[in-house]
Amino acid sequence: MTNLIPVQEVKKKLHQIGPMKGFKVVFIKKSGEVRTIVGSMGVPKTPNEDFKSAVPLIEEETGQYRSFSLDSVIELAVV
Repeated sequence: MTNLIPVQEVKKKLHQIGPMKGFKVVFIKKSGEVRTIVGSMGVPKTPNEDFKSAVPLIEEETGQYRSFSLDSVIELAVV
């Protein structure tokens, strides 16, 4: 089994990255497939908005919105 990053640590890293900055996330999809997305988060509606169970981001390669679950992250890094 792959080691997942704890949800609170994922939230902390996402807050450190902030909106409109590129990052890479590797996560496990519901189907069990491992997926990597490079993208950025949009600007939150309110300051200090907490992340829900899924995080929306704009995929760099396609310009499309994607999302990942906070409890499925294997790797999270600034690019």
